[in-house]
Amino acid sequence: MGGKMSREKGARGEREIIALLQPIVTDMCESLDRPVFELRRNPSQRFASKQYDVIGLPWIALEVKRVENLSGLGSWWRQTLEATKDRQTPVLVYRPNHVAWKVRIRTIVAVVKGGPHIRMTMDLDWDTFLTWFKAKLFVELS
Repeated sequence: MGGKMSREKGARGEREIIALLQPIVTDMCESLDRPVFELRRNPSQRFASKQYDVIGLPWIALEVKRVENLSGLGSWWRQTLEATKDRQTPVLVYRPNHVAWKVRIRTIVAVVKGGPHIRMTMDLDWDTFLTWFKAKLFVELS
């Protein structure tokens, strides 16, 4: 699959991820009496390099890949890292046909008092990612 069909499949994946995450964002914002962040597809992603797919939360660079197979995982991750700005968490959400969403993130897992942050890249299943996402969203909104 290539060209237009591939772009349409990618756009469907982006809309699917937005549909899964937006209710969480809306509920959390409303429960903390904060303005609601609106997740949306990045309109400039097709025309500019180093742009991630889903925008709306300033602390996360969210790249979505809806694919036939996982042969490009390394290059997708490099693309995600290149699109990530300072103070953003790079997040790659991906899945081949007929498989559940998986997530790769690079995040701080520990801060040593007076010392360096410890950053790790982790591959997560969807439910584990949602647990991380909700906790991170709470911290960012608080």
